[in-house]
Amino acid sequence: METHFDFPLKLGMVVNKEKTELLFMKRRNEILPENITVGTDVIKVQKTLKALGIAFDFDLSWKTHTENLQ
Repeated sequence: METHFDFPLKLGMVVNKEKTELLFMKRRNEILPENITVGTDVIKVQKTLKALGIAFDFDLSWKTHTENLQ
């Protein structure tokens, strides 16, 4: 994960780790981690994530997205 945060530095950009969210997509029997540590920063793993108006959830169903359409 640290590589993903270091790469933008080479391009003159900075990643705001406080705003960074992480979504794991899993199979039924897999256990999701609660947090990921990158250097000294802790990134909380989310069960849902909204990007460009689409809501994604960890089990790859459309339930979260369709509930948020109303």
